[in-house]
Amino acid sequence: LTGLGPSLVAGLLGTWVVPALLGVQWAQAGIMVALLSAGGLAQFTVSPFSQVLNLSGHSELLLRWDLTRLVLLLAAFVGPWAVRLDVAWAVGTYSAVMVVLYADLARRIRRALTVGGTPSGV
Repeated sequence: LTGLGPSLVAGLLGTWVVPALLGVQWAQAGIMVALLSAGGLAQFTVSPFSQVLNLSGHSELLLRWDLTRLVLLLAAFVGPWAVRLDVAWAVGTYSAVMVVLYADLARRIRRALTVGGTPSGV
């Protein structure tokens, strides 16, 4: 719940607050703040628990997740750039990919803790 309030404020008010505080020339930064709020909340919520996979003997699983994250997050920026979309599309794609990745990590952690605690193809 600690991250929910700031994420909601950033998501709902970022497009208004940033330009109001920093000037109209910063309007696109407000859009970026709003777009990043969902991915930031997902990371803030799940990432502290990622080491549970290492501690429970699922290090290889965490490594595979990290490598997948690397590839997908690179694609989140390269894809929109390759088709000449605005940077807001790349940031929005990045945030959406973060939400999906951290939801998957939460599922993996939960499964590692509930499937008898032995390493397996979680």
